[in-house]
Amino acid sequence: EGALYAAIKGEAWAQFALKKICDTNRSKVKDPEKRDKLHPRYPVGAKRTLFSDDFYPAVDKSNVFLHEDGIKEICEMGIVNSDGSRIEVDTIIYATGFITNPL
Repeated sequence: EGALYAAIKGEAWAQFALKKICDTNRSKVKDPEKRDKLHPRYPVGAKRTLFSDDFYPAVDKSNVFLHEDGIKEICEMGIVNSDGSRIEVDTIIYATGFITNPL
C-alpha cells in the first residue's frame, strides 16, 4: 500500500514501478484490441489495482470477450446490449471497480 500511495502522490520511483507492472501485465495479452481495453484511462489509485499472475492470460483466451458498451438488460440466454444486439453467454463477470475519495 505504501508504494501505491507514493505513486498516487506522484513520486517518480513509485510511478515507474507501477508502469513496469502494468506493462508486464499488458504484455501477457496478445490481442491488441483486448490489450487496449485493459489499459487504464484513469489515474493510479482511482480504481482497484490488480496484481495477478493469471488474470491477463485468462483474458487473452479466444473464448473470453471484454464488453465495454452499455447493457440494456440481462436475459435468460445472456446480454441485450444498448444497441439491441444480443450476446449469448454462459457466465457474466460484473467487474466495475469502485470509486475512491481523493486523498
